[in-house]
Amino acid sequence: MIDLSNKFLFIHFRRTGGSVFSREYYRERKRIDPNYIETTSVKHFSYKMHLRYFNNYKVEDFYKMIIVRNPWDLVASDYWAWGYPPSTKAFVAKQKRNSLNRLSRHLNGKYYRSFQEFLTRKRFAVYAKSRTMSDMIIGCEKDVNIVRYENYDNEINGVFNDLGMKCSYKRMDEKELTEDYNLRYGGINKRPIDYREMYTNTTKDLVYKLCKKDIKKFNYEF
Repeated sequence: MIDLSNKFLFIHFRRTGGSVFSREYYRERKRIDPNYIETTSVKHFSYKMHLRYFNNYKVEDFYKMIIVRNPWDLVASDYWAWGYPPSTKAFVAKQKRNSLNRLSRHLNGKYYRSFQEFLTRKRFAVYAKSRTMSDMIIGCEKDVNIVRYENYDNEINGVFNDLGMKCSYKRMDEKELTEDYNLRYGGINKRPIDYREMYTNTTKDLVYKLCKKDIKKFNYEF
């Protein structure tokens, strides 16, 4: 997401709450200026891609931020978003976004009941290794603001303060997550609140091998 008029660049990596952030950002911009118009809706562009596509602007001078997430948690979220069949209620209430259906077909070809099976598919391994958080910020590592998904509420306020804006959004608490998981997956017995409950030593090691670059870059532990 890039806001050309306010010189702001959000480097949006998948499964990090970036769409929620973008909506909050635009809502606050329009609250400040009712005539504000979103300049672009591009998603999941790396910093280098932004430089290339918006080469008429000095993107290197923009305020830059990225949200990063523990790779073990992120990959578990990948599975629940793309690999696990959603509940009937989720289809009815959420109408399962077309973008997720396309990604599911591209990455899987089908849904998977087994997390380990999902992780060991060649397509997902190629996808995970080729799209890393580290790669997204190549070229701006020294002046990009890194917000950790695990501490989103506190750290995102710092970004909004830097921009002279207010943030009203808060991540779901455990009660709200439980209700959401009941809707989407049929209960927390299927998708636990703590991602670590999904893992065995084998799957833990699989994700480490797939995401070693990001684990080391951002100092994450299981």
